[in-house]
Amino acid sequence: MSPRSGINQEVIINKAVEIAEKEGMEAVTMATLARELSIKSPSLYNHFKGLNEIKLALAMKSLNLFYQYLKNATLNQKNGPEAIRAIGKAYIEFAYQHPGLYEALISSPDPTCKNIQMAEEAIVNLIKKPIAVFPLDEKEQIHAVRGLRSLLHGLVDLKRKGGFNLPLDFEESLEVNLEIFIKGLKID
Repeated sequence: MSPRSGINQEVIINKAVEIAEKEGMEAVTMATLARELSIKSPSLYNHFKGLNEIKLALAMKSLNLFYQYLKNATLNQKNGPEAIRAIGKAYIEFAYQHPGLYEALISSPDPTCKNIQMAEEAIVNLIKKPIAVFPLDEKEQIHAVRGLRSLLHGLVDLKRKGGFNLPLDFEESLEVNLEIFIKGLKID
């Protein structure tokens, strides 16, 4: 079967992004993609080996966009704390502006894929830069990156699931928690 004119990997991935953003990653299926593209499911196999390969491409797209969000947020930041605050705000912004892509970047179908690992490593290195101004060795820097990611993901997840019912501003909670995190890095 020859590929239908106008359908290619980019078109398929863009449709997968659209579906993920509206309905979540679980809605990205071969049947849904085919229906949305007005083609038959087997036609997708002219471009991808299967759903895992599509989701892997979606994860790569997500990781690359997320990296750009974080990089752009830190471009004009002069020191560690400013950059950490900017990363925190960009992280939250990405998660809310791109819920499907956010879900794709935290649930790659193949975390052993070299391209996924390289994209994730680039993000870790970007976050390590502002953390490196604090008196931490390499291992402690990785722990700090994990801690920051856990803090931010926890805030995103709890807010999405309605876990913040007290009458406090979410942005203020984000700022306070980032300050607590930053103070914790200033080990004497």
